[in-house]
Amino acid sequence: MYRPLFLLLFFSSIGFSQTLCLKKETDFFSCVTTNNKIISICGKISSNVPTNDWLQYRFGRHDHIELIYPESKIGSISKFEGNTFNRYNVVDLRFINSRNAYSVSLNGPYDGDEAAVRSSASAGVNIKLKSKKRVSISCSTIDSKKYYDRFENLNNELRFINGDTDLFFKEQMY
Repeated sequence: MYRPLFLLLFFSSIGFSQTLCLKKETDFFSCVTTNNKIISICGKISSNVPTNDWLQYRFGRHDHIELIYPESKIGSISKFEGNTFNRYNVVDLRFINSRNAYSVSLNGPYDGDEAAVRSSASAGVNIKLKSKKRVSISCSTIDSKKYYDRFENLNNELRFINGDTDLFFKEQMY
């Protein structure tokens, strides 16, 4: 009698989860998009044993993940570029998959002179396809209080590990 109710509650809680990261993974960034898909940056970063560190971008739904990049966790840290633009309150993670350039960003509130005023946080992924077409996928919900510092720390750690990189410039060299 109680079992069906338990299963219903269990599976409904999975369905409403905002992340594609598993329990033992660090959820650095996750949001629900306007078409009810999920963007997640999952991984493990520790300064103690950097050879075991890894990072993955995941996109889709719990029942169907459309993209995991990179598929292999080994050496994955070097495939990402971390950027923090404190002046504009923007954190931006970049990577290139099949010559498509991805930029996952979290924009905090901003009221400065040099960019558009934002009264609340916004996030999403911008993709520059190899055909030169651009695709933008916006988040409809994001817990910016949970993710902003975590995502910023990840991006700063990537800059420390990988140094100054410019993946998008390198991609244009092909």
